[in-house]
Amino acid sequence: KNTGLQTGNLNKHVYRLNLAPSGNLYAMITGANTTEGILDGGIYVSSDGAESWSFVGPHESNLRKWVTSFTFGESEQEIYCTTVTAWGNSSKGGLHRTLDGGRTWETIFDDAALKACNAEDGVEMTYDHYMSVYVEGDFIMLGGTRSGCTFSYDRGKSWKSWTEFPFSSVQSINKLSDGRLALTSFGAGIFFTAFPPRSGHTAVRTGKLIARPAPVQQTGAGRAVNSEVSET
Repeated sequence: KNTGLQTGNLNKHVYRLNLAPSGNLYAMITGANTTEGILDGGIYVSSDGAESWSFVGPHESNLRKWVTSFTFGESEQEIYCTTVTAWGNSSKGGLHRTLDGGRTWETIFDDAALKACNAEDGVEMTYDHYMSVYVEGDFIMLGGTRSGCTFSYDRGKSWKSWTEFPFSSVQSINKLSDGRLALTSFGAGIFFTAFPPRSGHTAVRTGKLIARPAPVQQTGAGRAVNSEVSET
């Protein structure tokens, strides 16, 4: 079932699915390396049980090549999409948003914003592979493979790095039934944590675990707990 899902060379790298409350099914296709170059991906929607698909976006080729995750905001018309920075500027990394169901898109966080967000600590962070996004009201959290977590409490107008979060590679961000966040990592398990403080600022990201705020209590093999973040 791929009518309308791609044109020309069919890219079958379906990376994410998301079922909207309306019943519409959304599929994200990420890029595909071929001998002819990188095939574009993007977000598609089906309103007939995957019988046919329509393209949602992003529309710029350097935004839709390496798309990695997407989620809805307050309505199905508000969609957030993460992308990775790729070699040769073939893909522009960051967080992109549409407020009108895909007709228009805007970039609300990119590598320039990442660099500025870390500059006050003297850290040169020039790019990232943005892999995950969580949105709740005015709160947005963005996860990357190099910079850990960056968040905004004003719908993306300003951003802060999460100093207390102890790992640099975040693959997914989910909210638990008890109100905490669960963040999966690439190499350090799962972290369970409260939402970050509004006063957070930049931190050095090394790709390795960094010192946690004291006190840290060891509660069992593979699990450490403090007032902010627990790892399993």
